[in-house]
Amino acid sequence: HLSLPPALCFRPENGLRLAPVSPAHAKLLSDTWMFGRNSWSLRYLCLLIRHFPNACLLAPEGPPISWSLTDPLAALTQGYTLPEHRGQRHTGSVVGMLAAQLHARGFPVYTRVLPHNEPSLHTLKRLGFRILPEVFHQLVVMPGFAQCQPASALDLAQDTAPSSGEQPRTHSTGAQ
Repeated sequence: HLSLPPALCFRPENGLRLAPVSPAHAKLLSDTWMFGRNSWSLRYLCLLIRHFPNACLLAPEGPPISWSLTDPLAALTQGYTLPEHRGQRHTGSVVGMLAAQLHARGFPVYTRVLPHNEPSLHTLKRLGFRILPEVFHQLVVMPGFAQCQPASALDLAQDTAPSSGEQPRTHSTGAQ
């Protein structure tokens, strides 16, 4: 018997429905991600969507308005709500659905958030997460150098992502 905190037991409003994230949604997810908008990120998101638990809240017309994926370490990742839908507690529905999936498979529910991401930290606290003051270091590689091979050349499993039609871009990023 799974007992989720009350904040994770929100039911979607009329017209909205909970569903798994579809690979067809990957471009939207990439376009809203600070490391997205390139073929490498699109491929990564497609792999997460296809192979790990995820959840989204779909608008009546079909596109997701809020979502969260899990990564290979079973951490919640890529959580996002479109700006025009924020403040309506949609994250509780999405994270609640995903938490139930993770618990059913024997995984804990946890995430990593940048320390300066106050809106996400506030939302996670409201949902019942405990914020631990530890530091987690993660290497984020931003491909796009001319000497790199395209993502398709690295795909040994033949699990290709839909083409975004974009050329890899060079990015300059600071510390997270």
